Amino acid sequence: MVSIFNYLVDSLEISEKLTAAGFRRVVGMIELRQLLPVPETYWCGSEAEMTPPPGEAEWLDGRLADDQSREILRQSVALRRTWDPRWMRDVVTDDQFVPAGVPISREKLRFVDGGAFDGDTIALLADIGCTFSAVAAFEPDPANFLAMGKRLSALSPCREMSLWPCGLGSGVGQVRFQGAGATSSKISEDGDTVIQLVALDEVLPGFAPTYVKLDIEGAEGVALEGMAKTLAESRPALAVCLYHKPDDLWVLPRLVDRLMPDCSFYLRAHAWSHFELLLYAIPRA
Repeated sequence: MVSIFNYLVDSLEISEKLTAAGFRRVVGMIELRQLLPVPETYWCGSEAEMTPPPGEAEWLDGRLADDQSREILRQSVALRRTWDPRWMRDVVTDDQFVPAGVPISREKLRFVDGGAFDGDTIALLADIGCTFSAVAAFEPDPANFLAMGKRLSALSPCREMSLWPCGLGSGVGQVRFQGAGATSSKISEDGDTVIQLVALDEVLPGFAPTYVKLDIEGAEGVALEGMAKTLAESRPALAVCLYHKPDDLWVLPRLVDRLMPDCSFYLRAHAWSHFELLLYAIPRA
């Protein structure tokens, strides 16, 4: 039974090595999840939880703007239905947030970083030549926030820069939070601390972003609801993670389509095991 399940490891390689070594049956994480009550498995839930309801995959396929996106969707659904690690092979790891074939501007970005971690995304974008006119970065984990402040102070990507030790949500409030000083820090009923949530509409009403990234460990939906006015008025490009919950694959595109109609949708996979699967929504007008 292979319980390795993370974005750095190709589970197919492990499965093939075990088969070559003589094991008659290899149980990977997706199948294991069906057999045992394994908690906290991101997109990997029970078969019913992670399989798109009738019509949802077809709807999303019809909304996607290019063949690469449609192929990624096909592979994603096949992986969820067959549990076979030979699916979800169309992975490109080195162009996350500015992928080839997706028309995202790289100049004078007014960038909102939801789930900024230690500032790695902003540093990555700056390193590949993106320029910023304004940055607003939200990171509620105290250790991550301190690391982000040091990194961005040294980088100084633009003059208009605000760093928020808060999470993004649908409104103002406080929730329990599991802070690990890592990328997996998240809202949790069993959390060891309490964090402040804010809605983007309420704290940055005149920011007018041109690009918004959301990688917030399953809170992407409520964060989108909390920026409904901003999306309607500013119509920024969006990069939204689709792998934190089993139904993110179809629920979040539907939500984006409702809050910001008339966008071109793209899917890109930036890591192994279905991690770092992103929806890029690019307004047409």
